[in-house]
Amino acid sequence: MMTLWGEEEVETKTCSICEETKPVTEFHLCQSKRVINGKRYESTYRSECKVCRGVGGKAHSSQAKKLMDDMGMIRPPIGTPCDCCGKSTDMLVFDHDHETNAFRGWLCYQCNTSIGNLGDNLEGIMRAVKYLEDFFG
Repeated sequence: MMTLWGEEEVETKTCSICEETKPVTEFHLCQSKRVINGKRYESTYRSECKVCRGVGGKAHSSQAKKLMDDMGMIRPPIGTPCDCCGKSTDMLVFDHDHETNAFRGWLCYQCNTSIGNLGDNLEGIMRAVKYLEDFFG
């Protein structure tokens, strides 16, 4: 898109972590939001910039890989049940405590991200349990 002065307008976004406004090229695309239940959606950008995601996102993945290597562990084969939900259809991920680096188990992506999104602690999980208990009474 061009401005009145013939300059190209750059789409920007504000990072949820550092709160800096940057061009959208400084954010990763959300690949998981492209097709949901067979319906195609326009791609969106992650809420954290690439720099901040490198600290909190990819760094965690890299840390998990490093811990797996240090502990001499290999990912279990597909078909191995998730240590949390028991589903055995997905590739499992290395779950670890981010404070102590202690290995907790092999989880499916959904369980791992759900626990992380709830704060990666018992307090967050218990808030979710209370919420559901209040709803179902």
